[in-house]
Amino acid sequence: MELCRSVPGARGAVFVDYEGESVQRAVLDPALGAYDLDVAGAHAAPIMAASVGCRVIRLVGHEGSTFIHAVKDNYSVVLVTQPGTLLPRAMWGLRHAAHRLKDLM
Repeated sequence: MELCRSVPGARGAVFVDYEGESVQRAVLDPALGAYDLDVAGAHAAPIMAASVGCRVIRLVGHEGSTFIHAVKDNYSVVLVTQPGTLLPRAMWGLRHAAHRLKDLM
């Protein structure tokens, strides 16, 4: 929830394991359900596996952006945002969340 609150325009976030299974999620936008976040998280594992050496990926669509940030041991944090969310703010929030999660692992 801290990640979502730190990024204006965040709709929700999910922390996923190496198989894309949801470990923990936070939803701010009532139009975005837990299932939607779980689906976004499930796609994070194969996307990151195919992007060897990449730490952050941004997917942009007409309804907003999805950011995937590697944490550790193939775990990732996924942030779903509204259109127009400022890239530097989203990247700062993701980097901060990934470091905090890594420290807790």
